[in-house]
Amino acid sequence: MMRYFTTVANVQAEISRIFHTTGTRASVPQALLNIYNSGKYLEQFPPLAVDKVWDTMDDEEFLQHVNQLPIGLDLIIQNETENKSNKGNPVGEDLMFSLGNDLIVFKAFNYINIDMHKHNFFEMGYILRGHCLLTVEQETLDLQPGQFYIIGPNARHCIQMDDDESVLICIDIRKSTFENAFFNLMAGEDLLSYFFQSILARPDYPNYIIFTTKNEDNLHRLLKTLMMESYLGDNYHNLCGISLVNLLMCYMLRHYSDTIQFYSYDFLSTRAPLIMRYIQIHYQTVTLHELAQVFHYNEAYLSTLISKNAGMNFSTLLNKLKTGRAKSYLETSNLSVQEISEAVGYSSADHFSRTFKQYYNCSPQKYRMNFRREKE
Repeated sequence: MMRYFTTVANVQAEISRIFHTTGTRASVPQALLNIYNSGKYLEQFPPLAVDKVWDTMDDEEFLQHVNQLPIGLDLIIQNETENKSNKGNPVGEDLMFSLGNDLIVFKAFNYINIDMHKHNFFEMGYILRGHCLLTVEQETLDLQPGQFYIIGPNARHCIQMDDDESVLICIDIRKSTFENAFFNLMAGEDLLSYFFQSILARPDYPNYIIFTTKNEDNLHRLLKTLMMESYLGDNYHNLCGISLVNLLMCYMLRHYSDTIQFYSYDFLSTRAPLIMRYIQIHYQTVTLHELAQVFHYNEAYLSTLISKNAGMNFSTLLNKLKTGRAKSYLETSNLSVQEISEAVGYSSADHFSRTFKQYYNCSPQKYRMNFRREKE
């Protein structure tokens, strides 16, 4: 079957033309159909500039190469036909990802017409320049350069960029791939890991996470390499792409976990990130009564808010934070059990040992012995 292609630049030019001449936003399939009907398409896959390492390019050169990336007309037009027959339903992975591919990386189009929609995979986005209006359910956020978002499956959302300069790099990734690739991140012993486990992956709530970075070159280099790998199409591009997204996530968590924002389920819970951050910092000594005084909420509401956002009650959360930190001390220090108990906030070593055993099925001494034996 004959394949037809165009480029990112041609599609953007057609969408921009429609917007500036009619004042309306076009969809990608509409722009593709116009390009096809005009006969201004390619019958051969345009060559990629893979003779250079993309992460060595400055932003302008990188965007020039991105604008020349190919888009298949026939497949997108076919997808639009299927979309119309499934209007209102979540966009499925089978529609977005070709066989053997677990992620897609692309530059979002400006002036585009995208209705509120949801899908059963994860979507990430990084604002390279300009700004982007991101609407998730009832909230609209004006995202700035350096901000990075993750939208969980089944959250209704849309994006809007009504200028020529803004650049948004999007990453779509299969739900199963996200969970498998980031299993170690989500299985950690800190508050952010609990957030991943209980909030982002829950299908019954619309969820998002936003990190605010300094928009530095390190992140730009990662994204440029990820974009190049996405379009290579060889036997290694998918695995390399997953590894790069994993590296990107680790970088975010290492440097910007303290900037995290997430979806507010009600108007009171807009302060949930601050409350969770306070618990993370003061886990050794914090009490529910102290939280109520600091944030001026009653204890019953705070207890409900914590359970909703951490997936466990306040007491369990503190014990998991304390024993998780204790586990790190047992692995990396020569502190005694008594000293570790005091460091993480337990009033007695016996209480600490009993609690630790509940979570790790062995005493602290036994855990340290087993850990060191495995390292030998």
